Amino acid sequence: MRFARRHVMLACACALTASGGLALPAGAAADTATTGAPTGGTAGPGNAPATTSRGNVALTSSPGALVNRSMRLRGTVPARLAGRTVVIQLLNADGSWTTVAQATADPTGRFAARWRPGRSGRFTLRAAVGSTRQTRATPAAAIGQAHVTVYPSAIATWYGPRSGRVETTACGVSLTKSTMGVAHRTLPCGTRVELFYAGRIVRVPVIDRGPYANNATWDLTVATAGALNFIDVGIDRIGALVLRGR
Repeated sequence: MRFARRHVMLACACALTASGGLALPAGAAADTATTGAPTGGTAGPGNAPATTSRGNVALTSSPGALVNRSMRLRGTVPARLAGRTVVIQLLNADGSWTTVAQATADPTGRFAARWRPGRSGRFTLRAAVGSTRQTRATPAAAIGQAHVTVYPSAIATWYGPRSGRVETTACGVSLTKSTMGVAHRTLPCGTRVELFYAGRIVRVPVIDRGPYANNATWDLTVATAGALNFIDVGIDRIGALVLRGR
């Protein structure tokens, strides 16, 4: 792969290898990896904060997070519940809930908490007002939910075609400044990858081989880097999930 390349040291995410798999919670699903080498990329779910509410309790979170990195959760409760404890709980595969954080609603009903996920996957969180004992067994009268994808991380770079040249990738794709895709050393051409950075999510195919420098796992095309808005940053972390069948 001989293209004009700007090796920006980024901590990008490698969720799965070709031989590995990601355990998802009950009810979660991943996309099916494609064959061939399509060049289209799509915006993934949750390019805005994920918010849901039930019983007049709202819970808001970023649509993505990184393993072992603290993420912020916030929300509101009705004024009558100001000063009460808000318990943040994680949905388990068996349908039970585990408390992962808690906060106290302020006089206006707002609350904020932090959660540090220890593994990758797609998760459902809820905010419940009431005692911990109540919410472990059954939901409290007022709850709100949010859905979060947690990604592992790895180093990545980005690259683009040389000006005035028609480039062809190792997967047989014509590379232009608008081509959405990613290079990986071993994943089959066409494998779909979901990338996350600073609240943005895109889904792109593997269209090339590499990278082979800087201990990087992924090499993003200039268009993919632009879609994630990190083309001008230095060292940073993003998330990636190799999409598999249901």
